[in-house]
Amino acid sequence: GASLALAAKLAGIRCTIFIPEDYHTPRIEEMKNYGAEVERFPGSYEESVKHSIEEAHRADWYDANPGGANTPLQIMAYAEIANEIYDVLRDAPKMVAVPVSNGTLLTGVHRGFVNLYKRGKTSRIPKMIAASSTHKNPIVFSFKKNLDR
Repeated sequence: GASLALAAKLAGIRCTIFIPEDYHTPRIEEMKNYGAEVERFPGSYEESVKHSIEEAHRADWYDANPGGANTPLQIMAYAEIANEIYDVLRDAPKMVAVPVSNGTLLTGVHRGFVNLYKRGKTSRIPKMIAASSTHKNPIVFSFKKNLDR
């Protein structure tokens, strides 16, 4: 939310971020300081995401939630992170740790390094390490439940 709020501020566009009403973090003030409107929604994180998707559709806003129709665009944008790492190191590191919820960021960074490797810019594709909050990872939840999504 905070990075989206900053990106919207830099682009000069309005930003509304939906969060669960019981969610508390200093990042809320950070989002507001960047000019984002923070709307609290009763229920879980997943319910807040669903509500924000519905609101974006209803109001004809861009839906910046991971997944859905904008996933290819997000993966391309996240691939730029690999370019930024390459710009500093002039090669790919051996490993890259990425925070994960649904995997879009991990996929994008990995794709960025694959593209750099294929173009001969790096000597390797780094090992990707997925990190997440305890008990809050839909990928692990889905794997343990043997779900296909």
